[in-house]
Amino acid sequence: MNILVVAKDAYSAREKVKKNQDYIDKKMHIDGIKEIENIDGYDIQLNKTQHKEKITSYNHYQVRFLKK
Repeated sequence: MNILVVAKDAYSAREKVKKNQDYIDKKMHIDGIKEIENIDGYDIQLNKTQHKEKITSYNHYQVRFLKK
């Protein structure tokens, strides 16, 4: 399971993850942290929103049938 957070540095990210209820309930541990500043030639820019989060996931079957 991946837990995504926004934080100012890796230490702050770790502390946020450790407070996540899924992390606590499932007695998880942290294998690693990815800090993403840019990807595929694009810088990442975060804009504050009133929405908590919007994440769309696609399972293996759905990915196989994606179309333009």
